[in-house]
Amino acid sequence: SELEPLQEELLAISDRQAHAGRQVGKLTNAQALLDSLREKVAAIAEPAEKRSIIEALVQSIEVATEGQGHHKTAEVHVTYRFEPSSSVEYSTP
Repeated sequence: SELEPLQEELLAISDRQAHAGRQVGKLTNAQALLDSLREKVAAIAEPAEKRSIIEALVQSIEVATEGQGHHKTAEVHVTYRFEPSSSVEYSTP
C-alpha cells in the first residue's frame, strides 16, 4: 500500500530519535560523573594517586598546536573510557 513506505520511514525516524535520546542521557550521566570525579581528584594530595585515577579514566589525550611563539595555541582532545565498548571525547580550544 501507499502508506507502507511512510510508516517504515516514520518507524526509522522514531528509532533514530530514541537512540539519540539514549545518547544524550549517556552524555549527561558522563558529564555528571566527570564533574564529581574532578572534585574528588582535586581533593587528593598525593600526585601518584591522582595519576593512577586519571590513567584509569582516560583512554587517550591528544594535543594539536598551531602558530609559534606568543601566538601559539593548543587544542586538547581527551577521550574518556566509561565502558569497554564506548568512549566520550571532550575537547577544549
